[in-house]
Amino acid sequence: MALSFKLIGTDEDKRISIPLEFSPGKSDPAVDLCKPEPLEYFFAQVAPSAPDSELQTRFLGRKIIEPSIDLDSFRFESVIDWVWILIEVKHTSSKWISEKLSTALGRNPRVISDEVKPWDDAVLVDFVGNRFGVVIQEPTPLTLIAVNKILSREFGMVKPAKIAGIELALDLYPRDASDQLRWAMTAVLHRHHLPPKPQKPVPRSDYRHTFSSKKGIGAKPQTKFVIAKRGAASDGLEISDYDLAKKDARMRVLGDNSHFAPFIDSTVYRGERGDPVMFRIQNKVEDSRVNGVGIRLAPEHRRARIEVTLSGPACAKGGLKKLQDLFGYNFGTLGRGYFDFWLPSIVATSADKADMAGIIDAHRERRMIEIFVESGVYGLDLYEEALKRQHSRNTSGAKKVLAEQSNDAEQSAGTAPMRWHRSSRNRKAWDEMRAKTYEALRRLTKTWRSPS
Repeated sequence: MALSFKLIGTDEDKRISIPLEFSPGKSDPAVDLCKPEPLEYFFAQVAPSAPDSELQTRFLGRKIIEPSIDLDSFRFESVIDWVWILIEVKHTSSKWISEKLSTALGRNPRVISDEVKPWDDAVLVDFVGNRFGVVIQEPTPLTLIAVNKILSREFGMVKPAKIAGIELALDLYPRDASDQLRWAMTAVLHRHHLPPKPQKPVPRSDYRHTFSSKKGIGAKPQTKFVIAKRGAASDGLEISDYDLAKKDARMRVLGDNSHFAPFIDSTVYRGERGDPVMFRIQNKVEDSRVNGVGIRLAPEHRRARIEVTLSGPACAKGGLKKLQDLFGYNFGTLGRGYFDFWLPSIVATSADKADMAGIIDAHRERRMIEIFVESGVYGLDLYEEALKRQHSRNTSGAKKVLAEQSNDAEQSAGTAPMRWHRSSRNRKAWDEMRAKTYEALRRLTKTWRSPS
């Protein structure tokens, strides 16, 4: 169901009021105790990047939409949620390794075959061999030093442990444990976080959310895409949101009833499970790390959270190959790209513009607001690109049409890159949000450079 947002105020002080909607299952316990207040956005003029410089051409005739949220009301923290290492040792069992490592970790870590991924469903309880994967929850410098010593001393580790995967989280805690602020920040993360496009986008990797369809035991989770798909989310039946060279993708992105906002208590995903890079956004009110059982968090521990999971080539590309690479690693390098936040710009209208051009601008403004309210900068980027491509096809001459068809064929064959997503297009970096995020990453870097 589309959100019933409101435009309030005068032309000089116009704001957007967006309701905070929860799933039918209402997995957040605080929802029944207080009524969620709408999240408001205000319009702002785009300022030049420097006092003596001119406004960038892409921002002419446009205005910024910014949330009315006080970032100083939050404590930003960055943590390593887990690290997955591969080890080669003398012939032994996964159960024995887990028992020995529990003395350093305070609990039994998950130890699996090196051919099994942490997210795989079928895992042997006790694997015997000499190559293993170890998943360590909430590692600290001191615990990893202890783990390394045990593996070398007790199991004769043949070569240095390799990093096969890591999950990094950014937690945003309301300083006063406010439910309202946490919900608002979750909605903000949904709309303003925009990671790079996957190298090989497939339908299953598109922006989507999972939620409970009803309360109680036996409620099965449902998954819906933020930009609705007509068929099943498989390569044979659908196409990715990013594949705008194809008419079906453009028409879906441009459709009147195709963008739908995630619920506040949904788990939002970008990237497919097992992809080298995957993102998850949560209104974090439970912790299910112990035996997979959800434990309700105390109010002061509830937060809005964004996670990035890196595995395989993404770890190596980021400079995380061996276990010792974590010590002294600059986590700030992961900020740009993985923890990027943007403010959208939309077409600006003028109250004194009553001609046909003004009417068209007003319609475009309204449509762009609708898109942003539902699917954030993700949907707005795709919408503007789809509009541009469709307009080009409707107005170009035969020669240009043939050239573009040739380009489409190259892109479908994988020989021509889709370059448009690399630029910041018509959005502006959210500098304040980025600064606080990078500061949290710098503190994490300091922790791993100075273990104590």
